[in-house]
Amino acid sequence: MKKIFILILLTIHLLGNTIEFAKDLFDNKQQYKEAIDIFQKFPDDAEAQYYIGKANFYGMGVEKDLKKAFEYAKKSADKNNSSGLNLLGLIYANGNDEMKAFDYFKKSVDLENTKGMLNLSTYYIRRENFEEAKRWLNNAHDLGDLNATLELAFFLSSTEIKNYKEAIIYYDIYMKSGYKMTSNIYYRMASAYENIGDYEKAYEFYVKSVEFGDKDGILSIIYSEGIRNILSDEEYLDWLKKGVELKLELAYQPLYMYYQEKKDFKNLKLFLEKAYYENKNFEMGCNLSSYYLNLMNLRTEKPDYEKAFKIANQIVENNPKANNLGSCYRTLSYMYEKGDYLSKDLNKAIEIRKKSSDISYEFDKKEDLKHINEKEEELKYRLKLFEKLDIKDEKVFPIINNFTKKEQVIAALETKKYFFFSVNDKSIKMYDKNNLSLLKEFRPWISSGLEGNPLQIVFDENKNILYFSTLNSTNDMSKNDLIHGIDIQSGKIIKTLKNIIAFKNIYLSISDDGKFIVAINNNNLINIINTENNEIQHYNLGDPIILLAANIIKEKDDYVVNVVSTDKKLYKFSINLSRNILIEDFNFQTNFRSFNGTHAEKIFENKNNINIENAKINSKDNLELKINNKFKEFDFKNLIFNEQDKSITSDDKSTSSLSINQKYDGKVIEFVNMKTKNKKEYFLVGDTKLLNSYPIKDKYILLITSDITFMPILNDKGEIIANLQGFSAFPKDIDIKNNKLVYTGLDNIIHIFNLDILSKLKYVKNEFDKEVLEGFSKQFGDDKDTIIENFLNFGEEDLENLRNTYNLSFTPTQDQIKNFFQLFMHKKEIIYPQLSLYIQNENDWIIYTPEGLFTYGGNGKDLLKYHQNQGLYKEAKIIENDRLFEKFYRPDLIKKILAGEKVEIPMDVKSVILNIMPPELKILINKMINAKDIELTYQVCDAGNGIADAKLIINGQSINPPQSRGFSIEQIDNQNDKCKIYKSVHTLYPGKSTIEFKAYDKDMNIANVSDKLEVTADYKIIEKSKNMSIDDIKKLETENNNIVLEKSNLYFLSLAVAEYEDKNYNLKYTVNDVESVKEKFVKNSKNTFENIFTYKLQDNEVTKDNIDKIFDEISKKLKINDTFVLYIAGHGTIQDGKYQFIPYKIDEKISIDNIKQNLAKIANYTNKSLVMLDTCYSGAVIENISDNATTNRLSHDNNSINYIVASSSEQVALEGYNNHGVFTYSVLDAFDKNQTLKVNVLSEHVTELVPKITQEKFHFEQRPQVKLNQNFILSDDK
Repeated sequence: MKKIFILILLTIHLLGNTIEFAKDLFDNKQQYKEAIDIFQKFPDDAEAQYYIGKANFYGMGVEKDLKKAFEYAKKSADKNNSSGLNLLGLIYANGNDEMKAFDYFKKSVDLENTKGMLNLSTYYIRRENFEEAKRWLNNAHDLGDLNATLELAFFLSSTEIKNYKEAIIYYDIYMKSGYKMTSNIYYRMASAYENIGDYEKAYEFYVKSVEFGDKDGILSIIYSEGIRNILSDEEYLDWLKKGVELKLELAYQPLYMYYQEKKDFKNLKLFLEKAYYENKNFEMGCNLSSYYLNLMNLRTEKPDYEKAFKIANQIVENNPKANNLGSCYRTLSYMYEKGDYLSKDLNKAIEIRKKSSDISYEFDKKEDLKHINEKEEELKYRLKLFEKLDIKDEKVFPIINNFTKKEQVIAALETKKYFFFSVNDKSIKMYDKNNLSLLKEFRPWISSGLEGNPLQIVFDENKNILYFSTLNSTNDMSKNDLIHGIDIQSGKIIKTLKNIIAFKNIYLSISDDGKFIVAINNNNLINIINTENNEIQHYNLGDPIILLAANIIKEKDDYVVNVVSTDKKLYKFSINLSRNILIEDFNFQTNFRSFNGTHAEKIFENKNNINIENAKINSKDNLELKINNKFKEFDFKNLIFNEQDKSITSDDKSTSSLSINQKYDGKVIEFVNMKTKNKKEYFLVGDTKLLNSYPIKDKYILLITSDITFMPILNDKGEIIANLQGFSAFPKDIDIKNNKLVYTGLDNIIHIFNLDILSKLKYVKNEFDKEVLEGFSKQFGDDKDTIIENFLNFGEEDLENLRNTYNLSFTPTQDQIKNFFQLFMHKKEIIYPQLSLYIQNENDWIIYTPEGLFTYGGNGKDLLKYHQNQGLYKEAKIIENDRLFEKFYRPDLIKKILAGEKVEIPMDVKSVILNIMPPELKILINKMINAKDIELTYQVCDAGNGIADAKLIINGQSINPPQSRGFSIEQIDNQNDKCKIYKSVHTLYPGKSTIEFKAYDKDMNIANVSDKLEVTADYKIIEKSKNMSIDDIKKLETENNNIVLEKSNLYFLSLAVAEYEDKNYNLKYTVNDVESVKEKFVKNSKNTFENIFTYKLQDNEVTKDNIDKIFDEISKKLKINDTFVLYIAGHGTIQDGKYQFIPYKIDEKISIDNIKQNLAKIANYTNKSLVMLDTCYSGAVIENISDNATTNRLSHDNNSINYIVASSSEQVALEGYNNHGVFTYSVLDAFDKNQTLKVNVLSEHVTELVPKITQEKFHFEQRPQVKLNQNFILSDDK
């Protein structure tokens, strides 16, 4: 029995040793196969079954076999083996049967299986039941399972729990137990210490993790800000280099940033080049591209755009799916945005930036998305620029024909056939290159100040298109993004190109074939524009580069654009490649267009033009002018020029307490009020400079700046209240007296301002000009409130940036910037001239007001025209001033304005032009029916405002035909109520004739004129002599198209009123005067004319009806070579600026229009007519008339009639001279003193004698007015 017991004990001992041996092989020595062989010898042993199941479950020493694993685990679990129960739970968990897994884990832990406890804790962690999870980890740890201790440490330091301090306790227990430490354990310990801020310990354990081979430890040291703070730069740099040496991807970027932070650009460049070229690190290649581009602007070396583009482009093309190339995409996007090497392309820039966003880290992605949004908004804005900026801008502006000197030329162009001049009157003038004659004038959209000035011009000689850029706005810069193409034959704008971000165009050039235009804008912006499709390559070379000129040269299949800068650099751009291809020193490798203005000088060589040196208000409150170094006075009361020997102006020697000082080379101006000691400084941005300043009555001060749109007036506190406008040239002289400001422009136009309004203007703080703010908003993309806030809160950094941007020698102050903003942006009253005066020469001048009123001397009325805008995309309409004559020729009102009187202006010329539609007129058919007679068919249509005073104008002479012989008008069609068609026959004078059809609206506001018709009557007039036979006459008429006429007759008509219905108006000399003149003609002219027919209406016979009848009677008898003389004497007056002749009945005044209509009847048959008007008997009770005005009105549209008109004088009316009026006396004297008397001789005699007599006898100089068109004989006593 004892032996059997010993044998059983030995068997049990041997069995135990064998199972334990196998477990040691499996657990500690990883000799799984040997261990399994032993376990298989004990098929019914629960432990052996567990290990075999585990081996099959994990594939340890055998092929993985989940089925076998389940069988053995089940057997072991059925035997209530805790390890088998745990294994079976794992198998069920692997099969997603978590309920069964939980049951087996639970059974396992009930048997105190610590691995089951770990698995059960995992089960609870997945369900975020961290309390239960921790309980089972603690239980396992309490049972001495060090793996559980470590797992508990991991659990506590996890991101879910973050109980780093407690975790460190368990890490410490585990480490001190002597169990094997790994790099991962050290790493996680270091992380726990880092999270509680113990960076010394963290660094210690990261180092250990690295020593155990964990490369992540290097990255943690590199990326930990706390550890970075405890390391020296040398230590930190060593770790960065170590990470790069091990080619850790995440180590490159920190080393790149380290070199940047330290501004160690030498090592940065070496590192990036090695990282990219040797280590093939594409992310650093992208940074190298950025380095070459110098995006951070931290280096002094110049950007290498070619290398930057080449590297970034190659990387993204060769690695399209790489996810760490954000910097490359951003570099390329930036280059397309900036446009300094590549042609600016916002669409492409946005597309590339989106690729960056797709692969970027979260922070960069946000920045990318923000940037994309900004650029998409900018793109929307830029696309809007390609929409029409306006539909129709119907503003109306007066324009003066005053191109008289080369200084007025803004830009000039010489082509094969033409000279083109862009002139500061906002037109482009085209001259014949051979004879220097003006061929055409082109006028685009314009506005006030400089707005509308054509800046640059180029010509496509193949298509005859003149391209030009204009300064359309000084506020809204987007309106300057236009280049118009005008067909020089038709004068129509046929094409408009967009010239994006133009600001101000300073140079244009065109390729020889006209396909491309290059535009230099705002010093450093380049646009290369395809004229066929308006595609644009845009480049921005940035400050401080200033570009001067450009050209386009075709080279093989490409076009090369050459641009030269002020620093003598030549930039070359390929249109095909859409990029810069070369930058080199400029050594005149290519030629650029230039123009020296010599031809402009030749144009004016023989012109009788004057130069106004200055204009001042003299002691008589008239305008004293210094013209060509001589003094003249313009008499505001009589609207005439007086000669002066010397100046009679007195210099205002009074001093003002207000002054302006300049500082820092004019970049800062200082306002000073010596009375209040108030001072204010303004910083002047850009090129704006102060040219001069003028105090106004010690209350205000006017600043003359280099910006013609900005001539501010400040009050005595230095606050802006007004801006002087209404001129297009800088002043050569300014004079201020009695609240009148006289502005003499360099263009010789004198503007007179009334400054009374200044006393009514108040400064309201922070009340800004909406239009100016709107322009800033469009230009910079910020809303108006942001712009205001930015200016009013200018910080120190902003000031420093401003200093660097403008290369200033000083840093502006915040107050200087705020004051500048208030000066330019504040709301201000715009003050326009009360009236303007332009003197072309000593005879021709014009005064005009903003409302359109005008008066003139000589041919001055033709100097003024009106420019009506049709929008930015269409050429303007030009309205000749002559079309407005009837309503706006008002010398009477202009006198009152000059006298300071309040004047009620009937209607504004701009309102008339924009709102009143004159009739539409056409000459439909013209047919010469013989050598001298023409048959005309013409049409007049009511355009909405009625029809009045329709008339034909032949050779400048209006024709108002009677229904009688030789000339009849027949209405041949009346298609509708609006249009009527007429036919008439007219006898033309020999040679060339011009014919127009003219009519006003029903209220005589504005006329329309048909296109001018030019015809030739090919015949001669021969006066019949006494020895001519009938055969001689027939031969002359049939062979040579001649007309033989009888000797001419004289028709003399006098209208005179001495006795009026109202006896208070009776005059003494009028009837006697006209009878005396008639007798002189009858006596002295009997040998001159075949017959002398006299007609008269006197006293109560002088009525409108009688006058009409007598003119009709005379017109029936007149032949083409007859002479007609009209002499009028009596009272005259003014009504609505027009002369009215007063007949017998005072209330039945006869207007000048009626007189003209009757004269037009005469003018249809003869061009030898003389009108003499003596209204010098107007008397004290009747308002004096302006005889110059009367002459101008009479001669308007009556160019074939001569006028000699007496000037009215109260003294002459009361006294008389030798029983005659002085004017009549001088006419009679001319007959007595001249054996042969012609019209011009009579005119000279009267204009010389009348002033002499009136000065001697009445101490008053009466000046007759004359308007001569034809010279012919009046008498010949030979």
